[in-house]
Amino acid sequence: MVPRRRQGPAAASSPGAVVTAGGVVVGLNHGRADAAPAGSAGAAVRPRAPRTKLARAVEDLLRASSPGFLVEHCQRSFQLALLIASARGLDVDVEVLFAGVMLHDLGLTPIYHAPEVRFEVASANAARALVLEHGMSRKRADNVWDVAALHGTGGISDFKSPETATGADGIGADVTGLGLERFDQDRINQIMATRPGFARPFIEAIVADLRDKPQVANLTWMTTVAQDHIPGFQQPSIEQLALNCPYEKPQAARTSNAAPGPNR
Repeated sequence: MVPRRRQGPAAASSPGAVVTAGGVVVGLNHGRADAAPAGSAGAAVRPRAPRTKLARAVEDLLRASSPGFLVEHCQRSFQLALLIASARGLDVDVEVLFAGVMLHDLGLTPIYHAPEVRFEVASANAARALVLEHGMSRKRADNVWDVAALHGTGGISDFKSPETATGADGIGADVTGLGLERFDQDRINQIMATRPGFARPFIEAIVADLRDKPQVANLTWMTTVAQDHIPGFQQPSIEQLALNCPYEKPQAARTSNAAPGPNR
C-alpha cells in the first residue's frame, strides 16, 4: 500500500524520480494524464479530476454515501496517484483512475456494506456498476474494478494496469505517508492539508465493517486490525492448515487410520 520501486509492467524508466513544482506537468488529453514532454521544465504540477459527466457522477456518489473523512481521503489519494504516475512517466486513463480511487472505500459505508465479502470487493462492484451505467466500456470498467479491489494488494497491483498500480500507491501513501518525501513538499503539504485526524475514524470504519464478517480479514492487511479490535478473532496458520490437511498423508495411511465401518 506504499509507494515503492516497480518491478512489473507498470514500471517507469525512472521510478525514483523526484517531482518538483517546476519539473512535471499533468495534462488531460481525452481522459488521460501524460508526463510533461521534454523542455517543459517551467510548467507547474496541476493534477485535477477529469471534467466529464461520468466524473461528476462518481463524485456525487462518493459524497452522497461517504462521511467527510473518507471523501477527503479519496480526494487526496487521487491527487497523489496522479503525482506518482507523472513521476514514473506513465500515461494513465484519468477517468478510470478517478473512478477507481474515488470509490475504493464505498464498502466501508453502511449503504454499500456487504456481509460476505471484503469491503474492497463491495467497493469495486459498486464502482464498476456505476461506470457501466454511465456508458463506460466493459474493458475500462473492469479496470476500474481492479483499481478499487486491488488497492491493498501491492504485490498484485504492481503487475496490473498503470491505473491499478498508481492508484494503490496513491491510496497507500495517504494512509501511511511513506514515500512522499520524494516529491515537492509544497505540493505534498497542499494535498495533505486535510489529512490530520483521518487515521482513527478510518480504523473504526474498518472495524465496523469487519464485525459481522471477521473471517474476511484472514491473511490480509486487515489481519492486525481484526486482532486488535475484534474479540475472539484468531488468524489461522497456513503452515498448520497445510500440515494438518488430511491429504498430506499417503492414501494408505489415511485408510489405515480411518475408523472401522459398521461391517468391520
